[in-house]
Amino acid sequence: MADGDDNRRDNWRAVLVALALVVLATGWFLMSWTVMHTPPVEAVGEALGVAFGLLILVSVVGAVRRRP
Repeated sequence: MADGDDNRRDNWRAVLVALALVVLATGWFLMSWTVMHTPPVEAVGEALGVAFGLLILVSVVGAVRRRP
């Protein structure tokens, strides 16, 4: 039973991390487009770059936390 609780907790954590990633990338896009007056296509590219960088950071942190 404890394993099922751990899996549910890990699933919720993954959902929250994904949601945070989407919110941050969307915020970056909006800031780049509206505040810095970057063309929308370039703003999307910047937001995708930020999202990719955050995914790498999350992956490294997860690997460090789970090492034996």
